[in-house]
Order: sequence, then C-alpha cells, then structure tokens
Amino acid sequence: MAAPRKGKKAVTCTTEKGQKYTNVHNYYLNDCSGVQIGNQNQQVAVFDDGVQLLEQPLEASTHGFTTDQVVVAMLNSILNPTHSADAQPVCLQKLEDSFNKLYGNVGRKQRFKEITGLNLLPFLRRIPDKFNLSLKNSNWFVQAVPLKVIQGPQQSRVSENEARIVQRSTKAIEAAATSVTSSDDTSEEETDGEWTIVGGKKGTKAKHVIDSASTKKTGKKVVRNTYASVLSGPPKQGSKRTERVSVNPTQAKCNTMRLPSSPFQQPMDRHQVDQTQSAFETFMKEVDNFKKGHFVLVTGDLTGNTLSKSVEVLTAIPWMLVFDFDEKSRDQGLLARVEEPLKIARSLHICSWREQVKISEMATTWYFIQGYREIPETRFDKGYREWFKQVNASVTTLSENVASFVQDTTVLKVVVIWNDDISKYLDYIVCKLDENIQQSIKIIICRDDKSSDKSSQNNFTHMCDQVEENIAVINISAPDLFLGICDHIHKGVSSKRNYDLFEIPTADDCGNSVDKQGFAWLHEYIQVICRKFPEDSSSDVELIEEEARVFFQGGTLKWATRFLCGSEYLDVERDALGQIVEKIKNLVLSFKSGLYTLHHAPGSGGSTLAQRVLWELRDTSPCVQIHFHSGVSVGDIVSRLEYLYERTHLPIIALIDGEDEQIVRYLRRSVRQICLVVLHVKRYPYSMSEKENTSKNFWLQGNVSQNEARNLATKFGSFCKEEQRRDALKSLSKGVREGVEHQLYEFGLTAYLHEFNGIQSYVHGYLRLAKNAPKELLPWQKILGYFSLVYYYGQTSIPCQFFAHMLGKPSNYVVSIDDFPYEVKQFVVIDTSNGKSNEMRACHYIIAKEILEQLLTGGHTSRSERSETLSAKACSKLGKFAISFIDDASLKRVKLAVSLQAVMHMLVRTFISRDIKDTGESETQSKKRPSLAKLLVDITSKPPYTERLQVLQKLTKAFPKEPNVHAHLGRFYAMCRPNEEDKAINAFETALKLCKKKMEGKNPEEQNERLKITLSHIYHMYGMIYGQQVHRFKSKKISSKIFDVEASDLLQLAELACNLFIKCREAKPPGHEDSFGYVGEIKVRLRVCDFVIRHSGYENMHEYIAEEINSENGSQIAIFIEKSITAIDDLIIECSTVVDPADIDSSFNDAVTWHQSLLGKYGQGLEALHLPDTIGSKRFKTAAKKLKHGGHAQLDSIRSEADIKEIVASFEDIFEDAFNRGVENRKTLDIDFQEWLNAIRHECLSVDYSFETVLSQVRKWHSMLSSPMSKFYLFVLSSIIGFGADMGNGNPECLSEAQNLKEELRKYGRSVTRSRYPREWLGNTGKRIKCLISNKVYVGNSEGEVTKVSNARRSLVVCKGTIRPPNKNKVAGFIELDLGNNYVPVHVFFVPLRTKFEGPINSGERVEFHLGFSFFNGYEAFNVKALKRYECISCGSKVEILSCEQSKACVNERCQQQIRRSDEF
Repeated sequence: MAAPRKGKKAVTCTTEKGQKYTNVHNYYLNDCSGVQIGNQNQQVAVFDDGVQLLEQPLEASTHGFTTDQVVVAMLNSILNPTHSADAQPVCLQKLEDSFNKLYGNVGRKQRFKEITGLNLLPFLRRIPDKFNLSLKNSNWFVQAVPLKVIQGPQQSRVSENEARIVQRSTKAIEAAATSVTSSDDTSEEETDGEWTIVGGKKGTKAKHVIDSASTKKTGKKVVRNTYASVLSGPPKQGSKRTERVSVNPTQAKCNTMRLPSSPFQQPMDRHQVDQTQSAFETFMKEVDNFKKGHFVLVTGDLTGNTLSKSVEVLTAIPWMLVFDFDEKSRDQGLLARVEEPLKIARSLHICSWREQVKISEMATTWYFIQGYREIPETRFDKGYREWFKQVNASVTTLSENVASFVQDTTVLKVVVIWNDDISKYLDYIVCKLDENIQQSIKIIICRDDKSSDKSSQNNFTHMCDQVEENIAVINISAPDLFLGICDHIHKGVSSKRNYDLFEIPTADDCGNSVDKQGFAWLHEYIQVICRKFPEDSSSDVELIEEEARVFFQGGTLKWATRFLCGSEYLDVERDALGQIVEKIKNLVLSFKSGLYTLHHAPGSGGSTLAQRVLWELRDTSPCVQIHFHSGVSVGDIVSRLEYLYERTHLPIIALIDGEDEQIVRYLRRSVRQICLVVLHVKRYPYSMSEKENTSKNFWLQGNVSQNEARNLATKFGSFCKEEQRRDALKSLSKGVREGVEHQLYEFGLTAYLHEFNGIQSYVHGYLRLAKNAPKELLPWQKILGYFSLVYYYGQTSIPCQFFAHMLGKPSNYVVSIDDFPYEVKQFVVIDTSNGKSNEMRACHYIIAKEILEQLLTGGHTSRSERSETLSAKACSKLGKFAISFIDDASLKRVKLAVSLQAVMHMLVRTFISRDIKDTGESETQSKKRPSLAKLLVDITSKPPYTERLQVLQKLTKAFPKEPNVHAHLGRFYAMCRPNEEDKAINAFETALKLCKKKMEGKNPEEQNERLKITLSHIYHMYGMIYGQQVHRFKSKKISSKIFDVEASDLLQLAELACNLFIKCREAKPPGHEDSFGYVGEIKVRLRVCDFVIRHSGYENMHEYIAEEINSENGSQIAIFIEKSITAIDDLIIECSTVVDPADIDSSFNDAVTWHQSLLGKYGQGLEALHLPDTIGSKRFKTAAKKLKHGGHAQLDSIRSEADIKEIVASFEDIFEDAFNRGVENRKTLDIDFQEWLNAIRHECLSVDYSFETVLSQVRKWHSMLSSPMSKFYLFVLSSIIGFGADMGNGNPECLSEAQNLKEELRKYGRSVTRSRYPREWLGNTGKRIKCLISNKVYVGNSEGEVTKVSNARRSLVVCKGTIRPPNKNKVAGFIELDLGNNYVPVHVFFVPLRTKFEGPINSGERVEFHLGFSFFNGYEAFNVKALKRYECISCGSKVEILSCEQSKACVNERCQQQIRRSDEF
C-alpha cells in the first residue's frame, strides 16, 4: 500500500491482491508508536512506510517473513539500534525485559515464550550466526552479530529484507521510548476526511484505540492487538480467548509466519523443536521444577558439545549425591566444569567407592563409582564382573544410608543421564537404589531417542522391568536437557546462596576472612549469623505478612526476616534480654569460654529470646546456631567451629536450642582448642516459682511482665487490621497491669485469630470431636494428635512425608504443608530448627497438650480434672494412643537392614530421652535425670507397670534392628521388674549384637560416633544390672558357713559388672569421657570389699587377704580384693586426669569419700602385707600408703619422706622392668609415670632431681608409650634445659627439639582435657626439677590470669620479653622470650586484649610475665605487665627491674650503683 503523507488523506487500504477493504475505519498515525489499532475481526501490520489492516489470517498469506526473522529483527533493534560494529553485550534478563516491554502484550503479561514458543536462551542458541552468548559471574550476556550484506542476487535480497525489518523495529523503538514510559493519555481529533488523527503527546502514555462502531454493532468485548499478538497470528478455531490474541507459533497450524509484501519466503519445520520443548517440560514436571524433594544425579562420560558452559547450571540444583562413572571427570569431564562453582553453592565432598560416605542435607557428595584417575587404586581395568565384586558392598551400604536419610523425610528423585556405553553399570545403580528405597523414590531416565545396540537396549529393558512404577523415561539428549535447565534456572526458579554478602566480625576488623567456599562448607552443619543480610530475598509485603502470621501462630522467626525487616519488626524485647546479652558479652570480651543455660517455660518465647541475644551480639563476635539433626556428628560441628575460630580469632558464640544436655557437654569437651561460649536453650515444663537467675542460669517464665505486656499489645496490634483484635490485646495488657497473669502465647494467638477465647475453646472449635463415631478419630485428627504427641513429649518435629499414606498420597509424592487439611494447618508450623527442610511441629507446647487432652478424653475433661500436665483420664488412654503412633511409624520401615534416621530420631526423643531436672538452687546444684522418659512416666501404670512395658515392647517389635530400643527395654526390666532380670540381660545382649553388627568391618575412624556413644551407654546400663545384684548381697544375712558359696556367686557378678564398665569406657569416643564408667566399677569393687568386711569373720581386711589368698576356697575373692585396692586407686587418678572437672558427676566424689572411709583404716595393715615382689605388689603398696595417709589416691597428703622415697623407688623399679621386659598395661604405666613426676617434686622429698636425670627417664617413657603426656613432658623438660640457668646460655639442641615437639602437641588437643589450660608452670624454687610446678598448685588459663592469692605467685619465675610485631590480632599475640645469647627464638603466646597490650602501637613493648606450658600453645604468658625501667640517680642510666626484684645494679660498668624499685610487687 502507498505510504500516507502527513496532513493529507491517505489512500485506501488494500491487500496485495488489490481487493479493497470495506467498512474500514482509517486512522492517521501521528507520532504515536505503540498504539494498538483494530477490532476483533481485523489485524494490523505497521511499518514506517505504511499501515495495512488484514482480515486474512497471517499464516495463510502466500508470502511472508518467518517468525524467527521477525523476532531476530526485534532483538537486534534492542541490542544494536544504531547498527554499530561494536555494540556492547546486554544481560539476558535485561534483554528479555526490554523485549516484553516494547513488543509484548503488557496487559495480559504475554512474554517472549508465548510469542515464539521458546524461552529466550534456547532461541538464541538456535541461531549462533546472529548472536554471541557469553557467561559472566553466572549471568548470560548477549551481543548482536553485525549485519552483513552478502553479494549475489538471492543472498543480497535476503540481507536487504533483514535490514529492512531491523530498520522498522529501530524506528519503532525510537518512538516508543517516550510513549511507553509516559503518564498522560493520547489525544484524538477528527480530520476533514475518513481519518482520525491519534496524536502522541511528548511523554504521553500509549493508548488502545478501538473501533467504536464495530463494538456497538457486535456488542462483544473488543480484542486489542499488539505487535506481539500480530506475530503470533489469529486465534485458532474454537479458541476460548476473549481478550487478546496470543498464539504460540509452535502450536499454530502452519510453522511459518508471513507478513504482507514479503519479498521472500523461508518456511521452517518446527517438529523437532516441539518435541524437545515438550520433553523438557515433562522432565521439569517429574522433578517438580527442582523445588520439592532431594535429588541424585547419575552420569557417565560427558564430552564434546555436552560439556559446554551450560552444564554449570547444574550447580544451582541441590544435588545430594552424584554417581559419576567417568574416571577422568575431575580432570576433563563434568566435575572439571562444575567443581569450583559447586563448592561455592554447596559443601562438596569428593570420594570414591573405597571411602565411607556421609549423606548430608546441605552438601553434595560426588561419588566416583568406578574410581578416578587421581587415585589409581580406585580404578578398574577388568570389566564389569570384577567391578561388581569390588563395589557391591560399598554401594549397598551407601544405598542403605541414602534410604535411611530419605525414608519418611522426602522423596528421592534420581536423574539418570543414560549412556549406552555404561548401560549395564547404570542398570545396576538404578536397581540398587530402587531395591533399598522402594517407595520414596522417583527415577527419571533422560535418554536420547537414537537407536542403541542390542546389549544396551536389553540393559535398559531390564532396568525398566525392575523399577516398574517408579520410573519415567524422557526422550531428551543431555545437551538439550542442560540448555533447558540453564534457561529455567536463569529465570529465577532456583538460585544459589549469595555468599558475597556474608560479613562476620574478626579480631583485626579486616572484614571477611572466610571465602565463599568456606561459608558453603560451614553452612552444611552450622548457621552463621552475619552482620549483614546473607542472601537475596524478596521484600514482598505478602511474604512478610505471612511470616508475621506464622510467628503469631507459634512459629519461630526466620533469620532472613530479622535481616529483612529488623529484629524489632515482630520481636518484642524481653526484660531478661539485657542481662543475658551483658553477661555473654563480658565473657566474650574477656576471651573466656563458658556455658549459659536459658531455661524457659513452654510457650514463653525462649527460642525467640535466644535468637534475639545472638542478633544483638552478632557485631561483637562470630555467632552461630547449631542443629544436631540425625546423621550429624559432634566431630563435624567441631571442625567447623575450629575453622571459624582460626579465621576470626574471636570467641565463637553458639546457640543450641532444645538439644539434650549430654550433647552440649560432649560438644564443649570436644572443642578444647578454641574459645566457645554456648547459649543452651532448654524447655523446662516444671514450676519456676522459686527460680532465680544465677551467673550461668537464666529462667524465663511463661507469664509476662507489665512492660512486656504493654509492648506486646502495641507491637502485635500494629499487625491487626480488625479493631476487635487490637481491643483484645489492650485488654490483655490491662489485665497484667491489674495483677492478672497472662502468658506470652495468649498475645500471639489473639493477634493470629479473629476471636480467641482461650486455648480450650480454640482447640475444641476445630477438633469437633462430638461429630465423631464413638471411640474413633478421623485421619486428620490422628495426624494432629501425632504432631502434638511428638512435640509435647519429644520437643521435635515430624517430616511431612511421614503422613503421605494417611493423606492418601502415593509414596513417591512429595508432601508439603499445603497437602494437609485446613484444620491441621491451624495448629502446625514449619520447623527448621533441626536443619531439615519440610518438617512441621505443633505450633505451641500448650496447644499440643490441649489437643492431646481433648483427643484422649473425647473432649470430656472437667476444669477440676485439669492440671499442669495431662489429666488422669487422658493419661489412662495415653499408652494406647502411643502404641497406635508406633504402629503407623513402623509401616514406614521398608527393610529391616535400614535404620530410618528421621523416624528413629523422632521416636528416641519422644519415648526414650530423659530430661535433666534441676533439683538444687545453688550454682553447683545437682542434676537428677528421671528414671524414664516423660511419656512413659505419664502413662497410668502401677507395679508391675504393664502399660509402660507394652509401649517399649511395641517399639522393639516395630524396630527390631534398632539397638537403642532394645537397650532401654532391658533398662526398664532392670529398674521396674527386677525379678525379670533375665529378660533384661537378653535385651542388652540383643542390643550389643546389633551395635557390633553395624560396626562390623569398619575401621575405628569410619565408625559412627553416635553409635559408639550408644554402645558405651549399653555397656553401662548392662553393667548396672550386675551392679544392682552385687548391691543386694549387702542386705543378706550370711553365716560364716555359707560365706564361701555366697562370695563365689558375688565374685562372678562383680567380675561381669567390672568387665562391662571397662568396655563402657573403652567404647567412648575421644572427647566424650564422663565419670559414670569409673563410678560404676569403683562402687562394685567397694561393695565386694564391704561384703567381705561384714561377713568374712575377719576383723581386718589385711588379715583376710593374708590368710585366704593362698587358700583353696577363698583365693579368688582375696585376689579380687587385692587387685581392687590398686584398681580403685588407678580409677580415681584416671578419672581425675581424663574427665573434665566440669563433667565429673557428684556420684564420683561420693565414691571417693566412701573409698577412704571404708578402706582408709586398713591402709597401714595392707601396707604391711608380705606379698611376692612383683610389679603388682609394688603398685599395691603404693596404693596402701595413700590409704594410710588418707589421701584419696593423692600423694599430696603423705607427710612421711620415707614413704615418698619408697614410692619413688617402686615407680622406678616398675619403669625399669617395663623397659627390659616390655609393657603389660600401657594405660597403667602412663599413669605411673605421671605419678612419679609428682612424687619426685613432693615437698617432703629432700632429694632434688636434676632436669637431665628426669629427661632421661622421660625419654624412656616416650620410647615405650609415645603417649600425649609423654610427649608433653618431653617438650617441657627439653624447653627448660634449652632455656638454661637464669634464662640464658641454655642448650640450643634441646631448645630446637622442643620447638619441633611444640608443633606436634596441638594434634593431641582433642585427646586430653583442658588442652588450652597450663599443666605446668616455671617456678623459681631452685634450678632443678622442683622449679617445675604442677597445675594442681596454680590454676591458670589462656585468658591471661593465674588464679591464686598474690603472695603465692612469688614462687613463679617472672620472665621478660618483647611483644613481637605486628601485634594486630587482639586475641592472639606473641612475646619474644629473653634468653640471653641463645640463638633459638622462643615465641610465647598471650592474649593482648586481656593484658591491655592490643594493637600495633604496643608492638616492641618490653613486658614481664609468668610462663606456663600447655598442649595447645606450648608456651603461654600470664599476668603480662609492662616492664618498668628505673633511672640511676648517679649516672642517669635506665635499668629494667622485674616486679619480683627489689633492686638491681646499674648497667653502667663504671657506676654499678644499686637501683631500688619505687613500688612493691
């Protein structure tokens, strides 16, 4: 058509056939690009040289441009509007946004994909000659290839038309630049002809101009068409669209799109594109868009085009496990491409089939199932059969571990990139996973639709037959799959954590000292609370309002919400906040470790308060929250805490919420090399009426104060839209002011509910139990009851997947909170405290209790029957309901060999774990652990406690392969049914067999830490049975005639008990030592001694041993007693040495006291016994001497030099014998050497050994045992000899040896207690061994102090030195020790912050200090002070005088005047 000219009437519109349109409303377009023109029967094509209205469908035109050509022109008009030769790249997302803004139908939100049928990235990849793609910082950038005109008739013609399209689109953009962003309406005015002028004002907004006449005639809603809808073509026949035209080109009848006046035609077949797009959409549906479930990747050799940059998109998917069959993958395969970005996205563990694999929620395990090239011994060269023999056991164990992790927690989605070359291997892996997991698994096979050989096809068919309904086969190639995922991920469906935004405090304030990979590794097991918001998040108001709703309902505030809105947004400051923050902050600034416990009433907001404490402290020191979910070992946590400490050099503040106190103690014992402050949050469901805050314990009651009530009403009221709720909150606050007690949860539920009239009516209104059939619960009511049972008694959550069957969902359907009935969702919230995704819990402890109360009683509980716990009526039904829960839980057990982590964690917390109830009020209050779990205690039962027994029996029957449940069944028999101890023994034997089977064939390093602890507990509980039987002999009336028979029976039981307690101690992993294994054996041996004293007929113990040790009948019991004298002494010393003093139970002190009171009076007689001269007899006499002096196994109480000399001589004989004949008992000999070191320094011993003599003996010790303690004393003695007399002119060889030993000592830090504390001090009492002073005299720590009275410090040497530069670290500095002419440097650790010498300004400062020796730092400086200099009044020289010196001669040789100190030490 001819182009209209401005101001003149345009010619009529015609088609290329020349037919004139009738009833056409002509418009004159005046600078108004972007205006949509036409009615429902017409379409428009707009060019700079003409406008054409069409009735004929575009795809029916005889000539036209293809869709690709038109879209390419549109994109080029955005990328390179000026046709520049060096146009800059544009971000892919920005390009798509610009396209949609300019060409898309904004009203209907029609996007690029709806116009073209493809996402933008795949579309660009199809035409690489038009666009260049590059990946920078995980973002795609697009650059237009400059348009080239190719010479030749046809080619030139094509290029000219492409240029024409670009030119048209460019001019459209120039006009649209103002119209799209304008705010005013367009203007219309009539002209003298048939045309209407639509004027676009400068900066005006584009307006839809419609055919009003057509609208009036048809009476139908007008369809407004845009340029994008024109490209898409007219509606299909029978289309339901009523507003705007939008046809996907891939779904249209014809696959080409033509515009009128097209100079050429280029049809394109899109069948293959349709198939790829459809296959990918099917794939994304099978994996739930990677939003739900856990994911495993199985892949082989990926080379060539498959390993393009697009494969890096796999790092954005949370793969839990990757099976890689490519042994070259890390060098030149898939892992080579993704390793670095994957380490930033998640914690990455790379291992082969030979290594033990740990499955983790926040980590990816890359499993080289055929080995990898970097480790040759893992590779295979002999084919499938040999490979199968080697890896089958490892893969079976791994698949069982995966099954244990997955079952009832999630659905495992296994994505298999099929490869014909390894089809048999893939068949094996897929079938092995399906065999072990069976139900909660979905296998997605991505297989190219190309023909394969017969063998591969047979393997594929076999696999499909084996897996059956759990498999889905997608015909898509690996490159197409990766490209599709790449485009999908790019649009924001999945994203990586942005670790660039993490910022944590450091000692030198240098900013982030942890890199991206480090943060990803930390995040696997601990949550780091940073200064700034750690990851991107939407600030959508609806999301924040939903977070507020969940918080009011009883949920916990997410850290992301605190960072997004500020902690004060929802959280109301509690009265106790300031006190807790101040105490922890003071401890942190003092660089001290400690444990604070926040005991909180259920529903009082303890978790929220603890989070607020960390929030307030996050700028002071690194703060973390630790989640001890199933599968996490203490070692995993410790390694991360140590890493964080090494990077920041600041104390770590750790929040542990709801974990058992034993776990907290284990953690503190294991973290011996760093400064750790723990805030332990512990629910306390007992009365707090008389509890008061102490220096280490805080008590948070359920009822709120007046100040808290006022703040709660104000804060929560601001979120209430209804006036009724705000008034109710004000009423609660007023009630508190008037003396009425109100709980915190009442304010939250009042803000959450439209009308809250109390817990009872709230729960009753939703349960509607009156409509139930008699004695029956509806499925959703039972679900709610299970949530309440687990949270009320176990303080834990339940995976949503646990209820798949009860909700009527397939086992491989991923259950989420949206799948639960409305009534259930009113009482549950998502719980992330366990570090697991997709778990839920009851919203409140109080609500959980009320739900149980009403479900168990049918809602018929009178007010008088209610109490702080469940009513008697509810407790009578509790056992039956608990058994029902166990039955449903047991249905989840797929195969007996698999331990279900999530289910067992939940059951152990609910049915087995026992709270420690505080029974005292003092700082050193005793803590008594209840005999049974609270649930079992609440079950109405009287002797013989049948109802409780039935619950435990049901547990063992439902989970017969779990050692924990068998052990606690045995414990129940031992405690509650002592006449059935044979059943208890059977239960313990079963538990031991199960534990040993789980540990069978594994090295000690590979064995599960929690399983070792369980094994230790089983041995202890088992030993207690025999200990109780030994104890019963005390009450027996035994005559001398039957004494030998009874003694024989007693001895048998005692030996069994002692052996079990020994195994209990041996099973404990390092760092988990406690006193119970020692106490048990000590008491058994003392009971045997007591039995002999009471019933043997002898007046004295030594007389019995002397007479009976060689007799036929009494020899065994006499020998046992003789050994017990020495054994008890060893046990007391070992427990005091190995177990941290803070973890020694009061029962240990009771046992030590009993030992002295029972046997002390026989010490002298025992010492006088004439026994064969053996190593055993020498040790016996040493123990007897201690008893004689009443020393409780300590040498300090001995006041006789003769006895000390004899003890020293006995020890030296023992050492010589061991050195010549070999070591019989390593542990005993190690203790003897330590006792000898104490003995030769005894104050009553006149002989003072030289350091060289002692060092010679210590070298023998180390050569025989090479124990941590032998290495430590070798280091100490070599150092002192190296220092030399008067700290100068020492032995440089010894000092060099000491420096090497110092580096080796740290690795022993976890195997010794209090490794940061000094064990020895350098004293000034002579120049021989007695100047080495034991830590029993002085108590010091690395915080910089020696805690002893001031005058006692005079016995310590005052050393001097120079603070080493740069001294920038506030908590870790070094002092160069002055050693005269010695050329071997000695660096002494100190804490600048504690000594007020922090900062480079103090670098080079001269100081004095006391010197201690520790495992962790070797040399440590305490009581660091400035070394003062005094002026000589004679010559004016300056002289350094130590604080322990009264005067010193002037350094001027001519003067030699004595200069006195002006101040006293």
